[in-house]
Amino acid sequence: MTPYEKAQQLVDDIVEFSEMKLPKLRYAQVGAPNVIADEVFTVAVNAVDPHDQYGPFECNPSQLSTFLVIIAWECSWTGENDGRDDPRKVKTVSQKLDDTGTMLWSFASQYRAYLSKEWSITYALTGGVGITTMSFSIGVD
Repeated sequence: MTPYEKAQQLVDDIVEFSEMKLPKLRYAQVGAPNVIADEVFTVAVNAVDPHDQYGPFECNPSQLSTFLVIIAWECSWTGENDGRDDPRKVKTVSQKLDDTGTMLWSFASQYRAYLSKEWSITYALTGGVGITTMSFSIGVD
């Protein structure tokens, strides 16, 4: 399996695992997206490295890939027209991002990975889009 094929598999696995309604636009890609301006769910191949514990490096080394699992939600404005944040809007948007992160964390913790598994989750609010990103490093089987 190639890293791109693994990214496609991860899209399907997360859709099957998640109990939350995910964005309708779903796809895998190679390389991180340049712009996220819409509601989207994508799994991007971010890096591929040889796994140092499962060589030999000279002869068909095992691949360790880092995937960016990105779930972006529209309507994540937290401010008022005067530029101040509205705590009620912040709470609503924060809860949506937290729910998304919790789902991804649960997915990663139960995922049966090949070779090894590491993950971290980050959050961003930009241009009215709330983004939860999980960096997920696993072997490509």
